[in-house]
Amino acid sequence: MVAAQPIAEILGLGVEVQSMQELDIAVNAGLPKRSLELLSSRLYCDVRAASAFKFQVIPPTTWKRRTTRLSQQEVSPTTPISRGIFGRLQERDGSPAFDALWLHGYASVNSLQAILAANALGIPVLLRAESWMADRVLSPWKLVLKKTFFRLLGKGIAAVLPIGTVNAEGANGLNG
Repeated sequence: MVAAQPIAEILGLGVEVQSMQELDIAVNAGLPKRSLELLSSRLYCDVRAASAFKFQVIPPTTWKRRTTRLSQQEVSPTTPISRGIFGRLQERDGSPAFDALWLHGYASVNSLQAILAANALGIPVLLRAESWMADRVLSPWKLVLKKTFFRLLGKGIAAVLPIGTVNAEGANGLNG
């Protein structure tokens, strides 16, 4: 099991956390802007590369508007839209930069953009998701729309990695 406190330290939360639940509460309160800077500098030794990564995650205008914290309320399925997914998935020579793309979910513009970019580059997409067709009562037309969406989405997914038995049994038709 992963310890919560080292994650809190990496994110620069500045609080003691004893459990993943406490970590979740601290993160949901909003990440300090410093969190993204710390993470960027851990990923890239070069200062310019770290800065470029930071602005691929959060657009510069959003970064400038925030004074201390980056909160979940500022993020919706459409914002901030990443402007660098395609570029991050390919090498300078245009070849794929990764053997596969592992996504946790599909319910954001960024996830859909990543699936399209990976498909364009020939990178297989592995999708880890929890939804299934009977997750709630749906009207007949919503059920048709949902099935159609998953049929189309499934064409861009190499493998679905369901979370749990129920999800494995009804993986929205994404497995093929």
